[in-house]
Amino acid sequence: MVEKERREFRRMDDYLSFTYRRISRQEFDMVKPKYLAGTVDEQGIPSLPELDFSAEEQAVWRVLGPVLEAFHERISFLNHKLDMIISLLKGEKPGSVLPEKPRRINISGSGCKFVVDELLDEGTLIEMKIYLAGSFQRVIPALAKVIHVIPVAEKSYAVAVHFEAISYNSREGLVQYIFRAERSLLRAERERKAKEELKEAPCSEGGDREGGVP
Repeated sequence: MVEKERREFRRMDDYLSFTYRRISRQEFDMVKPKYLAGTVDEQGIPSLPELDFSAEEQAVWRVLGPVLEAFHERISFLNHKLDMIISLLKGEKPGSVLPEKPRRINISGSGCKFVVDELLDEGTLIEMKIYLAGSFQRVIPALAKVIHVIPVAEKSYAVAVHFEAISYNSREGLVQYIFRAERSLLRAERERKAKEELKEAPCSEGGDREGGVP
């Protein structure tokens, strides 16, 4: 990691759909620039054409690029949902919007931890796609390296990976997702405690709360 100052990221357990596949060092080196620049979509291919921009056009692209990438990501997802609707209208069985059934994963802006049914050696390079939940399903593409493996059951392993190549927008998307999820959990917990306190408050025979007007 080149950064001198490492940023601390909050971690959270969640149930999300995600995929991974092993890649070679050669493939990693070849696609790493695209992942860092955020020019890959959920299929792992360039999401927008790579053009030979002039200096003036590059300045404009630095401003508009992230917006266009986010727009392209949303259009790709909506296109997938439209394909499902068309399949239903034709009487066909549509595939799921999610590539895999959601399962437990511990996520942060720097990496994640999950359980797999195959042995991945430490140092193994993988390509990941994490599908964040919400009103709009965002796909987080990243290249990662296995840094720790612990057997948890027969042919089952807890794997911790560190993101080696992830775009700024994707990392911030993860950070904001975790922040919103934690805030939502805290709000739900406060509401639950408030309801319990209301139920436990003593009442008089007439139904008035203790200390109320007789």
